[in-house]
Amino acid sequence: PVGGDFGPLALFNYVFVANLVLAAFNLLPAFPLDGGRILRALLALRLDYGRATTLAAGVGRVAAVALGIYGFLNGAIFSVLIAFFIYSAAGQEAGYVRYRRLLQGYTVRHAYSPSAYRLEPATTVRGATDLMLLGGQSSFPVVEEGRLLGFLPAAELTRALSTQRPFTPVTEVMRRDVAPLSSELPLFDAEQRLMTEGMNALPVADDGHYLGLLTRDHIVALRRALDGRPAGIAQAQQLRRLVERLAGGVVDRLAEQPVAADSRDLEQLGVAARNQQRDERKRRARRRQQRRQQVPFEVVDRHHGLPQC
Repeated sequence: PVGGDFGPLALFNYVFVANLVLAAFNLLPAFPLDGGRILRALLALRLDYGRATTLAAGVGRVAAVALGIYGFLNGAIFSVLIAFFIYSAAGQEAGYVRYRRLLQGYTVRHAYSPSAYRLEPATTVRGATDLMLLGGQSSFPVVEEGRLLGFLPAAELTRALSTQRPFTPVTEVMRRDVAPLSSELPLFDAEQRLMTEGMNALPVADDGHYLGLLTRDHIVALRRALDGRPAGIAQAQQLRRLVERLAGGVVDRLAEQPVAADSRDLEQLGVAARNQQRDERKRRARRRQQRRQQVPFEVVDRHHGLPQC
C-alpha cells in the first residue's frame, strides 16, 4: 500500500501473493511436503515403495538442513522452526512406512500367546491379583468352557482392588464390551487398535472361541526379531513363512490346551506370593537390625580414634 492506503484491493493482493508463496514452498521436494510426496510417487514408479520413501525422506532432511542454516545465518527464526519441523516429520514418516512394511503379511496369529493365563468365572479379585503379582501378567481374559466371557484389563483390576472386596468374582468387575481380535487381523492394524483404545493387551478369539492373548510386548518382540535381520524385508518374509508353518502345528496344539488358572492354582499362587512377601519383610527387618547394631561401634571407634575392624 502507498501512503497508508490499505483497502480491499490491497488486502486481496497481499493474500493472493502470500498464497502463491506458500504454494511454491509446499511444492519443494522436501518430504513430507506435497512436493516431497510427489517425488516419492515418481521414485516408486521405479523403486520399491519403502526405498522410495527412504530416498524422499533423505532429500527432505537435506533441504531442511539447508533451510535451517539459511535461517540461522540470516536471523530468520521462523525458517529455523520450519526446518526443524520438516526434518523431524521426514524421519517419523520414513520410520512409520518402514515399520508398516516390516509387519506386512503378518497377522495376529503370528504373535499372540496361546499359553497366557486365563481366569474362570469363579475366580476372585484377590486370586487375580495374586496371579498378576506372581505370574507377571497384568490383563486376563475370563473364559468358560472355551468361550470368551469378558476381559479384565490391568486398569480395571487395579481399580477393583480399592473399590471391591477381595472375594468379589471377576465377572462383576470384568469388561464385556471389549471386542476380541481375530487371528487373521493384520498385526499392524491390531497394534493400531491397542494404541487407540489405550490397552496393553487384547484377547484373541475366532467365532467366540478363545485362542489366546496379544500384548504390545509380543508385537515389539516380533518387530525386534525382524528388524535385527540384515537382509530386511526379504528375510522378514522368509521368517513369516517359517512362522506360518509352525503356527499350523505347534501353536495350534498349544491353543487347544491353554493355561487355565482355576481356584486351586490361584490359591497355591497366592500362598506362594504371600510367603515370598513375608520372607522379604523378614530379610529387610534383619538388615535394619544389623545396621542398628553396627552404628554404636562405629561411633565409638571414630570418637576414640581406634582402628576400624
